Amino acid sequence: MYKTTRFMKKTLDENGNLLLLNTYNGHLLKIPRSNKDMYEKILKNPNSVHSNKQIHDYLMDKEFLINSHVDEERRVEVMYLETVRSQEFLHLVILPTEDCNFRCEYCYESYNNGKMKPEIIRSIKLYVTNELKKYQKLRVEWFGGEPLEALDIIEDLSEHFIKVCKEQGKPYFASITTNGYNLTNDVIKKLIKLHILRYQITLDGPQDVHDKQRIHQNNSGTYEQILTNLRNIRDKEKNRMFYITIRTNISKSVKERIEEHIDVLSNEFSHDKRFGVIMKVIWDNEKGETDFNKIELLDTGDLHEVLTLCKDKGLQFGLNRGQIANKGSVCFAAFANSLVIGSDGRLYKCTVSYDKDINKIGWLLSNGKADIDKEKWAFWTSRKPQKGTYDKCLKCNFQPACLGISCPLNAFDENGNHVCSGMKNYLNDYMILCSENEGLYTEVGDFIEH
Repeated sequence: MYKTTRFMKKTLDENGNLLLLNTYNGHLLKIPRSNKDMYEKILKNPNSVHSNKQIHDYLMDKEFLINSHVDEERRVEVMYLETVRSQEFLHLVILPTEDCNFRCEYCYESYNNGKMKPEIIRSIKLYVTNELKKYQKLRVEWFGGEPLEALDIIEDLSEHFIKVCKEQGKPYFASITTNGYNLTNDVIKKLIKLHILRYQITLDGPQDVHDKQRIHQNNSGTYEQILTNLRNIRDKEKNRMFYITIRTNISKSVKERIEEHIDVLSNEFSHDKRFGVIMKVIWDNEKGETDFNKIELLDTGDLHEVLTLCKDKGLQFGLNRGQIANKGSVCFAAFANSLVIGSDGRLYKCTVSYDKDINKIGWLLSNGKADIDKEKWAFWTSRKPQKGTYDKCLKCNFQPACLGISCPLNAFDENGNHVCSGMKNYLNDYMILCSENEGLYTEVGDFIEH
């Protein structure tokens, strides 16, 4: 006996093709209109003797149909436990400096701490050497402030991480979020040698808009230098192993000029597979009723129109696609294997709300041990009992993507009601968008071959 998974989301594109998303395993199928009725009939009556066996078997293989005895609530609970208690990666977000050469309008940071001192560097080395023994791999994300303002510290720590991983026989992965202002060809060559192969760099263009949002600390514009660096990397760096995600933080001003901006990104980078994009609406920077917060903030739904333009211009936005798949909308702050290390040795879980007391979970000690407040740790790495309005998670087809903990800090509103992931409300739009972007879906033909 069989049943249709409750983790299926179904919609139609503008041509009448059937789109099926399985949020449990991430499969997105595009079924031609000519076969739509047959697929829908089998999904509605999976035990019908009139079912087409090839299609039935295909849907079973992709787990849109499952055996009737399968307990999907337990499945997703196991996924939750495996995710938040994973010992696959030791995941560290390291701030080698909390100072920055930019003063962006929407920045939530305070720049109180400068470069990391030698004693903190020594503590991190001790911590990683000992803690990595519990895990299979090491993953480090360099963050800030602006991390390339402390390139010497990145070099020092990276060399140690590479050495320790080699000694313990464990893979090492590293990425960096940088404003790109200092990312010259010489710098990226150095970073690639240090195994830093993933980059996120922000362009909020066109130039005049970007330069009003992302301002150098000396009040000058930053767009031209960043774009020049990206062009030089594209043209002069022969290494094919790195990948640069160009992020756009979308305000109302950016959205008004977004087509012009996307034209530039497409003309410059769409033909180089080492470059992709990610689009995000700007969050409130929690600095009060500033003019920027009052005027420029948008809703998550505004992303759909922007990503449609990206698709039409041939830009890759696979990172956005990942948010509607299993665990794709869960913040890393919910994972027990994840820590943020400030430049002064303070430990956090979140890279946004540094000033919130609940996010200040402890300190890295001189002996390389992490002194962590267990109550604060529990806030980030556990869920409240599923009761009251939280019960809706148990009936939601998006549950595997967010696991009910999309953002631990904002999981409940001021009235105690559970808050869903913003992506959930626009799932149909994202399915249609991804179904039009090569590589983000599976095209199902008129017949199934075995």
